[in-house]
Amino acid sequence: MNSLHDIQTRFANAIFSGRYAEFSGEILEDGEDRLAIYRNNVFGGLGQALRVLYPAVFNLVGESFFVNLAEGYIRAHSSTCGDLARFGDSFPDFLENISTKAGLPYLPDLARLEHLLHLAYHAADREFLDLQRLASVPEVGLGALTFELHPACLLLESNYPVQLIWQLCQPGGEEGGEVDLSAGGVRLLIARTGLQTTIRQLGAGEHALLDAFSKARPFDAACAATLDIEPDFDLSGTLQRLVATGVVVDFREKEET
Repeated sequence: MNSLHDIQTRFANAIFSGRYAEFSGEILEDGEDRLAIYRNNVFGGLGQALRVLYPAVFNLVGESFFVNLAEGYIRAHSSTCGDLARFGDSFPDFLENISTKAGLPYLPDLARLEHLLHLAYHAADREFLDLQRLASVPEVGLGALTFELHPACLLLESNYPVQLIWQLCQPGGEEGGEVDLSAGGVRLLIARTGLQTTIRQLGAGEHALLDAFSKARPFDAACAATLDIEPDFDLSGTLQRLVATGVVVDFREKEET
């Protein structure tokens, strides 16, 4: 007798592969028809979850193309979490293999922007950084500090103007609006204030600083990398603003060995 695990595995394989004959014999009657109904429900539900998570991608490519994208993604990426909002985590990477052939090289980054907006909206809250605690750090130890970004502050760098593309794909966006892909890319900070998510374009220096912070690089190394890119960058003023606006929310001192 087949184990429950074996039956469930074969059932799932039949649903996602569409090869009903491999399992239909386990069903008393109308096996293939019943499996087809179940498969339509599964693919329909997961496809709708992707549509909710990536509305700009849907609006850009249209329903027919999006359905094909969703079916390919569903076959390649099984849902492994009870939270359907996590099902689309790998969708931007999946689009890498399709976007160039479809003549939409910016599509993965558009999806990444939507994914980061979703993550920022659902990220945990954090208290603002205690400036008195920071002021108490001896000057000799400042260079070894590592700063932490708010969980709802995320970075995206793209070779394409994905913020403009995203705006044009919103309900009420400029119909027929054109985007000059040769105009250059963008560096973006996706953040949440209260229940409102925002997108802000960053200069090269500020992006380098925040990127270094996000990778837990020591402050002196983060400053050096920033000034390498933008020699006249205002480090002191920018750090004060990032703390005051809640982008930087914590720091760690180097542990003694």
